Amino acid sequence: MRDYCKFYIMQFKNKVYEKPKDRKLMIKFGITHHSDAMHRFDPKYDDGYVKDYSDWDIKCLYSQNFFGEHARIFAEELERYCLHEKFPPETFKVWVEDYLNIDNKRKYDNSGITEIRLLTFEEVKQTIESLKSQLTEQELKMKALKRKQLLEETA
Repeated sequence: MRDYCKFYIMQFKNKVYEKPKDRKLMIKFGITHHSDAMHRFDPKYDDGYVKDYSDWDIKCLYSQNFFGEHARIFAEELERYCLHEKFPPETFKVWVEDYLNIDNKRKYDNSGITEIRLLTFEEVKQTIESLKSQLTEQELKMKALKRKQLLEETA
């Protein structure tokens, strides 16, 4: 068992195919062992499989760290809650190729983005606010510090 795991919420925007004008966001809930959730989608970080996200703009909207012996279990439980209870597949899941009207229905089969949820801005915002409201003061301070560091790195 790992003693660290990260839950994330990513927004995906395809750079190649035009998105329907429905004001919905393509959202992926997931977990990773990387301390920076964006490394999950970066080909420079070898996870034992090919990563090609060149067609995508990917933005991390939220992430939460889990530590300790059961870190992965807690992160997986949060992912399961988002994917199956809060935004169940019967109502919110979209096949990327169908949504973007791509002829090749297997274009993104090996991308790892098969669990995309189609959500409104408000649904995403409320989910993030709800998750943040459950964080401790120390966790909020750590998130603010990390955000500041990332801004300084990109300046």
